[in-house]
Amino acid sequence: MVSDLKKVDVKMLGYDFTLRSDKGEDYVQALADYVAQRFDEIRKQTRMVSTHHIALLTALNIADELFQKQSKFQGIRSELKHIADGALKQVEGALSLIPPAPKNQEKPN
Repeated sequence: MVSDLKKVDVKMLGYDFTLRSDKGEDYVQALADYVAQRFDEIRKQTRMVSTHHIALLTALNIADELFQKQSKFQGIRSELKHIADGALKQVEGALSLIPPAPKNQEKPN
């Protein structure tokens, strides 16, 4: 809900930003610090002088990190599903070896 958003002031790359977020100020500042750190790393690695070009390259690099982590997550998720399916088959196999419980027979009075 928009009314639940709080104003958070952050400083990034020499600019002051007022953002709206439902996250805490520390979280938003940590995000800004991470972007600034990546920006500085890319600025040092390239010969680009345009802040806009470096910002776009930073965004592409962060998007690449995200895609790689999502791909890794999907791989782990798939592996866990395979393991869980195997475990379920083993449990079902073991349960099928247990003879059924005898039916309750009524005793004549």
